[in-house]
Amino acid sequence: MLVDLNGLPGGGPKHGGCGRVLLQRDQIVVLVFEIEEHRYGIDTESVHEIVRAVSPTRLPKAPDVVMGLVNVRGEAVPLIDLRLRFGLPTRALGLHEVFVIVSARGRRCALRADAVRELERVPRESVSPPPPRSQYAAGTTALADGLLVICDLDAFLEEAELLRLDAALAEAAP
Repeated sequence: MLVDLNGLPGGGPKHGGCGRVLLQRDQIVVLVFEIEEHRYGIDTESVHEIVRAVSPTRLPKAPDVVMGLVNVRGEAVPLIDLRLRFGLPTRALGLHEVFVIVSARGRRCALRADAVRELERVPRESVSPPPPRSQYAAGTTALADGLLVICDLDAFLEEAELLRLDAALAEAAP
């Protein structure tokens, strides 16, 4: 099932868009999602859609962080387990979870998340550099109810993992 961005707080026609949010140059719009009790954000420029979680198809020889492949509108898309990537406790995939379909490093991939919460307009000047050793963060910003880590999608798969993923995909191709 496709979850339309119109249904999210901060999205939709009354908030300046129809599924996509109108941007001003001095702000970014981030999709806020949760894993465990942690909140993260992704710049909506990279987000294609949000879909309900389904069981992935195993991809032999893929990096550990890749749970497998999911079919998104006829395209086999690698599913990245952000729990594993962020060092959080692993658990079986729940059907209440969602996949955020994004573009990163020139390819589409799915990111596993517990829930998607809202769209937040963030003034560019309020985004601070990430803390030292924050390998997967592009920056942080303070919201009314706490700190939000804005993710660096290009960092989710390291170069060696990309090579392993490409090799696994090539080997699995018919």
